[in-house]
Amino acid sequence: MGYSTLWLSLALCLSAFAAVKGNETTEPPLMPFDGQDPPAVTMFDGQDPPAVTMFDEQDPQVITMFDDEEFEDDDESNMAENEEGELEVPLRDFMDTNPTEVKGDPVFEGDILLTQGQWRAMRERKGIAYETSYWTNGNVPYRFVSSGLNQDVIRSGIDHWMEHTCLTFEETTNTNQPHLKFIYGGGCYSYIGQLNQNGQDISIGSGCDYLGIVAHEIGHAIGFFHEQSRPDRDDHVVINYENIQDNRESNFNKYSTNAINSHNIPYDYSSDMHYGSTGFTINGKTTIATKDRLAQTLIGQRAGLSHRDKHLANIMYKCTDKWLTMCGVTTDPCQNGGYYRFYETGCACVCPPGTSGSNCETETGNYYEALLSPCSEIVTTEGTLQSPNHPNNYPTGPEGQCVKWIQAPECYVPKVTFSAFNLFGQHPYCSGNTCCYFDALEIRTDNLNYGDVFCSDQIQPGRSFIGTGREMVLYFRTKTNYRTGWSADLTFEKQEGCEPASVSTTSTSTTTTTTTTAVTSTTEEEETNPNCLLEYYNGKYYWSSPDFGMAEYPNDFTCGLRGSASPGVYGLLLKMNTFETQGKKNRRCVDKVQVTMVGGKTRTLCGNKTGSKVASPSFNFELSFTTDEAITAQGYNISVEFIPRKCNKVLTPALGETGTIATSKYQRLCEYRIVAPAGSQVRIDEITPSILDSDNCKKDHLLINGNSEVMYPRETSTVICGSNQVTSPITSTTGEMYIAYTGSRRSQGFTLDYTIV
Repeated sequence: MGYSTLWLSLALCLSAFAAVKGNETTEPPLMPFDGQDPPAVTMFDGQDPPAVTMFDEQDPQVITMFDDEEFEDDDESNMAENEEGELEVPLRDFMDTNPTEVKGDPVFEGDILLTQGQWRAMRERKGIAYETSYWTNGNVPYRFVSSGLNQDVIRSGIDHWMEHTCLTFEETTNTNQPHLKFIYGGGCYSYIGQLNQNGQDISIGSGCDYLGIVAHEIGHAIGFFHEQSRPDRDDHVVINYENIQDNRESNFNKYSTNAINSHNIPYDYSSDMHYGSTGFTINGKTTIATKDRLAQTLIGQRAGLSHRDKHLANIMYKCTDKWLTMCGVTTDPCQNGGYYRFYETGCACVCPPGTSGSNCETETGNYYEALLSPCSEIVTTEGTLQSPNHPNNYPTGPEGQCVKWIQAPECYVPKVTFSAFNLFGQHPYCSGNTCCYFDALEIRTDNLNYGDVFCSDQIQPGRSFIGTGREMVLYFRTKTNYRTGWSADLTFEKQEGCEPASVSTTSTSTTTTTTTTAVTSTTEEEETNPNCLLEYYNGKYYWSSPDFGMAEYPNDFTCGLRGSASPGVYGLLLKMNTFETQGKKNRRCVDKVQVTMVGGKTRTLCGNKTGSKVASPSFNFELSFTTDEAITAQGYNISVEFIPRKCNKVLTPALGETGTIATSKYQRLCEYRIVAPAGSQVRIDEITPSILDSDNCKKDHLLINGNSEVMYPRETSTVICGSNQVTSPITSTTGEMYIAYTGSRRSQGFTLDYTIV
């Protein structure tokens, strides 16, 4: 079973609650509570709620991201005889032809080399996104080591970076220093950042001698990760794991802010560092779908650095600060994602696409609008849809790529009937499987993230495709210009028994200054499946199973609830006002609610638990409700309270200031957030605990996290119990320290001394 993800937003409107479906809003309505806004609570619905696995992940197995194929360094590895005999097959994606090992060490995410220390850091989620991996003063010495290198293209890639950043690349003969060693290896790959050694390889081998690919590998060498590995990637793309080659799934891992620091630069579909739509595909279908459907053609471009690529590098290497000084300006005047820089002829803002004006102050469109192919469009009227230039040959590359995002009127579904179809044919490049690798039309009828893929003459004239809902996507991608493409007629068919709905809603919002946010949510498509219900009334949230009070909950069902708040502000109290699910089966809960709290602590509830309570020092939590295929029951109604306890505090000491946090034996659930001034860190000097000892501190414990991780994952947090004094300093990495204490009658609390450094 696979339910699509559903997000619900419920806003208080007088005493009524309205369920709102739609796109995620950046400024959601706020709900008043004693002059402050309640912390965020979000519902999710799907087969695999993150509450089960999100905060207790197993370390990634390094060996699972590679297969057993041997790579042959052969210029012909990218060539094959075309099924039609005459036409030359274009180059394959370098990610698909790269080696899986280099000198016995595995390749990370397709084209990244890592040292043993970096591998360990990534496995342990400790990260390597620190300035120690940046090149000193932005100076990058390099030399050419191998014969066969296309030095002209490499120098073009180097010049591309120097043109748009303050980085300097100088060819060197001094091998006793950190420097880049350009080699002609078995593909395109590089290490991440500067290594503390005399020289590091960066391979520009067969099929790599293109400016965008050289810029991509240099990007890794100066500290860039892949764009889709960012912590926020799930807000922008969907990873279709079912289309990914076996043992390559971990190439699509995302990483926390410990590993990847995006420096507040927005996610960029057009980044030179982004995977393409079909990277590591096993069947020719999309592996990465963009949530902005029209942006599907942008990901994986290798024409060169995007605006945001340049901006990020200039922040990482403090180029903008240097330029402001050189220009005699104290603050950056550029708006809307622009940045100020120095030129030999003067100083000016570098403005992103979609803006104009000397300070980028005028928005002329969105960031991607000017980057899209002219044939990409939202289609809302009936008519003829065609590939570019049809009936002549379609162009190759970006100009030939299109997205037709079809949106039918309410109570209608789209129907596409083809009159012509002629694309370049199939090849055995999808992990050995024959697929539409180079040119293809993907038709998404019931799943907007991917669909069936067609090429050659696989669609006969007269064949129709009908959407299951109002939306349908045609995604056309090309790497050749050998064929005439396709043409189809679009019509909208009326759904019998459907009448357009007339809906009016009202809501109120209150804007106040607070450390928390309001309920937020999105829904990607219309959903008729049963849903859990979230309500807000009189300072509490109430979460109920589907049809609670009217019918029993359904079988084979999953939904969830997520709460978030600024650390140190609110604690959590859950009360099972009514709770009746199927009891244990073979001593295990089958229909259950699972609570995941800070530190990965979980509580599983099933059977009759009416009146039970669950408490946590932090309002950051997740709940998941899952049922099996048999037996149902009344369900549950759970109240969710955010409690401002006396020992929930936010502390803002000055630089050099010391302080002490001490709890009494009567304080059993506490959370503190220590915020250092900008550029400073929080250092915990000494901890004196008197906390019940247990195996792995599973019962009472003190959690400390200096990485701004509100759920205190155990693998990156310090966990303390017992009575042994801790004197080894613990220093934050983000300027903030989070401290959460869970105690009981058998614990006396703790004392903690800290300094702002």
